[in-house]
Amino acid sequence: MKRAAFVVAVSLRTSARPLFEVVKQEQLSGHAMSAMRRQLVWVESQNFQGWGCSECAWAFKPQGPLVGESLDEMKMHYERQRDKEFFSHVCAEHPRTTKGRR
Repeated sequence: MKRAAFVVAVSLRTSARPLFEVVKQEQLSGHAMSAMRRQLVWVESQNFQGWGCSECAWAFKPQGPLVGESLDEMKMHYERQRDKEFFSHVCAEHPRTTKGRR
């Protein structure tokens, strides 16, 4: 049985509409497979403590102070910014310097 995957590529910087295409698993590049299996993970190292990508050296660095009328609202804005940046980052643009290290 052949498996298929849906691949969507859309730039967030343009008003382009997404193009949906069915692709066989054998046709997926290493970058596409990496993007499909990457996860947002908690990272602790000597120089960094926070959220990062499981497949590359991308790390979330909040822009500016937390904003909101309540702690829940501040948390919601933080998580929304973190998730948006995680899902839009390109792993190939954040290679790890050495295997397993940030």
